Amino acid sequence: MLVRCGWSLAQGSPQPATDGLVFPDEQVYWALAQSMAAGNGLIDEFGFRATYMPLYPAFLSLFVNHPHGLLLGRLCQCVLGGLAVVPVFLLARQLAGTRTAWIAALLMAIDPFFVFGFSHRMLTETIFITLFCLAIWLAWPARSDRPRRDDLRSIIVGLVFGACIYLRPSTAGFALAWLVVTTIVADRTRHAVMLRVQTLAVIVMCLIPWATRNRIVIDEWQPLTTRSGISLYDGLGPRAAGGSDLAYTKTMPELRHLPETQWRDWLTEQSLKAARGDPARTLHLACTKFKRTWAFIPNEPGSRTPMKMAVSAVWMAGVLMAAVWGACRMRPKRVVLFLLLPAIYFTLLHMIFVGSIRYRIPAMPLLYILAGAVFAARNCRRSQGAANA
Repeated sequence: MLVRCGWSLAQGSPQPATDGLVFPDEQVYWALAQSMAAGNGLIDEFGFRATYMPLYPAFLSLFVNHPHGLLLGRLCQCVLGGLAVVPVFLLARQLAGTRTAWIAALLMAIDPFFVFGFSHRMLTETIFITLFCLAIWLAWPARSDRPRRDDLRSIIVGLVFGACIYLRPSTAGFALAWLVVTTIVADRTRHAVMLRVQTLAVIVMCLIPWATRNRIVIDEWQPLTTRSGISLYDGLGPRAAGGSDLAYTKTMPELRHLPETQWRDWLTEQSLKAARGDPARTLHLACTKFKRTWAFIPNEPGSRTPMKMAVSAVWMAGVLMAAVWGACRMRPKRVVLFLLLPAIYFTLLHMIFVGSIRYRIPAMPLLYILAGAVFAARNCRRSQGAANA
């Protein structure tokens, strides 16, 4: 928290606040927060009302009317983001012992991408990663002889995953994948299956208010967002190159005056048409997006200073080599599968959509546990970890 808050304070408090919003997504989130704070609801620049999930704009709306709102928002994010080390430590200790836990938590605390890349940005990553790590720790397969406690835990898992989805809708697919994989690999007893069904039911219940709101404002039962079309177009459309470039879509004559749902459907149709029309290009784009997601140095030209590139390359090379070594040493292997599941899911997802370093963020905390396992006193064959897996 101290490192992150110190870095954010060093960025100053721009006046007006929008001077400190560098990335387009930051500007969009701030504008949505202003709309909510003004009592107009969640409305974007096109007048669309379901293009973004509401939790992060609602969080920012607490700060937009304050003269130093951007700085306060950053500091609050730093505190919330710093808390991510707690579930990482607890899960690592459960799986591989205290020594591994301290190392994993330290790697999490000083990750240069978390600290210098995102802690001062008005993006969902900083808050999301804390909730995501909490969800993984709580949802980790564990046998217990306390049915009431298991029921409460499964409900809390559903609520935390629901909060993650309200920040980043792509988590919905991951939550489902996690529940399915852990059921198949870890525990297929009737009790365990019912607990995961209960978690899924809680997630669905969390999304019902949002879907109902969307039914009222856009006349469609939409549990996530209508942004799927333009996100797919960004990744597969005729001008897709692996990174994000949507500025030109604002002036496309085909999109003018289209209602929100038709806007999404048209972009989805064109994306799939382009993908089907040239499979070789689609495969090449997937490889490009994979490279961008797991790049050792920043993709953005403005971030490619010699110092940033050197730190990024050394950090990622060291972490990934240690994680591979840790994956080879850790037992049982189903634990390794669970630790790698976020990396697998989000990598595959963003080989379809846009590839970027920010989209590998959910995978890193669990890779730090694997990296920390390299330094464990034993061969990571902990009886407690085996029992809990």
